[in-house]
Amino acid sequence: MINLAKSYELFSVVIILFLGVVIPVSAEETKEQELSYETIKALLPEEMDKAEPLIDAFYETAVQNGKDSLLAKSYYLYGLYHYYRGELYLSIDSYLKALETDYAAQDIEFAGACWNNLGINYDYQGYPGKSIEAYNASLKAAEELNDSLSIGQSWINIGLLEVKNGELLQGEKILNKALRFFEVLGDTLNMALCCQNLAVTTKKAEDWEFFKAYTERALELFSAKGYRPGVAQMNNNLGVYYSVVGQNTKAESYYEIALDQARQVGNILLLGSILINQADHAVQNGKYGQAVDLKKNALQLFQQAKANDRIERAMIELLDLFAVLGDYDQFKAQLEHYVRYKEEFASSTAAARFTELKSLYEHERHMSQIKQQAYELQQNQRFLILIGVSLAVALTGLLVLSLLYFKNRRLVRSLYKKNKNALRQTHSAYPHEVPDIAPLEQVAGTDKDAEKAHLTAEEASIESVDRLEQLFLDINALVDGLKLYKNSTLTLSELAKQLNTNETYISQAINQYAYKNFNTFINQFRIEEAQKLMIESRGEVVLDQLIENCGFNSKSTFYRLFKQQTGLTPSQYLYNASLEEE
Repeated sequence: MINLAKSYELFSVVIILFLGVVIPVSAEETKEQELSYETIKALLPEEMDKAEPLIDAFYETAVQNGKDSLLAKSYYLYGLYHYYRGELYLSIDSYLKALETDYAAQDIEFAGACWNNLGINYDYQGYPGKSIEAYNASLKAAEELNDSLSIGQSWINIGLLEVKNGELLQGEKILNKALRFFEVLGDTLNMALCCQNLAVTTKKAEDWEFFKAYTERALELFSAKGYRPGVAQMNNNLGVYYSVVGQNTKAESYYEIALDQARQVGNILLLGSILINQADHAVQNGKYGQAVDLKKNALQLFQQAKANDRIERAMIELLDLFAVLGDYDQFKAQLEHYVRYKEEFASSTAAARFTELKSLYEHERHMSQIKQQAYELQQNQRFLILIGVSLAVALTGLLVLSLLYFKNRRLVRSLYKKNKNALRQTHSAYPHEVPDIAPLEQVAGTDKDAEKAHLTAEEASIESVDRLEQLFLDINALVDGLKLYKNSTLTLSELAKQLNTNETYISQAINQYAYKNFNTFINQFRIEEAQKLMIESRGEVVLDQLIENCGFNSKSTFYRLFKQQTGLTPSQYLYNASLEEE
């Protein structure tokens, strides 16, 4: 016992040291993961190849640690990664998963960022309704945080989407609200963006004076911030305005200024847009040949930028020009080119959609594999932590069980000896004191009726008691002497026949003197016989055979009655019987 105690103390020390090392290490790893989230996010979009394996590792650790915040952030990183790859389905799926986490429900700023990015994705996919819903959710989050910048930017996004949906008045109202908001904040750049978008709105409404006013203010604000792409775009807008009002010289001047500024910033989409506006201005002045050249140059720029919507629009405008010019060879060639482009675009679009959906499936499978691997690793780590505790508990439990086992053995041995001593004293449950017996109305035999006539009531009562007691003794002698109990089908009726009496008297005698019914009375003999056989064989007996020899036809009944009568199971009794000395 001393060695066991020392081993237990040593093991306890090992477990304490194990937990003391593992838990701080786990906490340190979690802290490092929180820091790596910002590091990975900073890699996007410039270093996509480097970011991908880091995001996978981050997600695996998040699943392994079971920390909801890390899991939410891993989904956010996947959302950014797939957005920059143009995989919008995957990006949307990732942001929606991030929003389903408890962390997103608790961290309003994080949820707002997810909703804002969802709005951008839905807008690019051409789902303005879903995009507005997402931006409204982002706006709500910004309002809860009292984040002025995010509130204003959400208004800009929602206003632009309303304009895209054809809700010009609603869009203009929201954009003006954003403009006033940024004016209060003194945010020059966002004021310029609001004016730029209001210019787009008023252009769609063909409200040219407001278009000019918003454009000139945006130009002033962009110039003050030194934002050259904005300055170039606003000069392009002024070219459009002066072209519409018929001031050709001013229009051409602003177009040239805008072209030069767009070339300086290297914005090919803006260059193409300016060339399209110049071409429209040339058409307005009857210069169709110049317009064709300008639109061809713009088409090349759009193709370079892979701006499919603008490519198609430029092709259609070229077809219109060739039709006006009556150049049917050029018209036919351009039409064939357009049809081929549409077929290729439709095919590539379908292929891209299929590829993206396939990527979505593969991404889900990849994430499931990571999750499974992380889960297995997590289980292994938990096992390493818990095994020490389990062994320590098991050791303590073993000590306790050992004490209980030996105590139980002593109790079982004591109970066995008591049963053995009781078996030696008697084979039945015959009472030592006979209680008062009610007088018998009839004795076992009709030939004695004449004798009863001259007996007093008291004498008749005594005689009945004596006869009932004698009947009980006869029952015991017969059942025990002839071992009638070994007959598994023994009945009250059969016993009555052997004693030349009726069932009522036998049942009454057993009830009065053994305090049992007939079946319990017979089963007592059977259990006592089983005890004797076990003791005599010193436990060397086959239970199934013993059960049959003692008059039982049901093993479960034997086990139940044996336990009930002796307090021990047959196995316990056999074991103790085997310990008897010769």
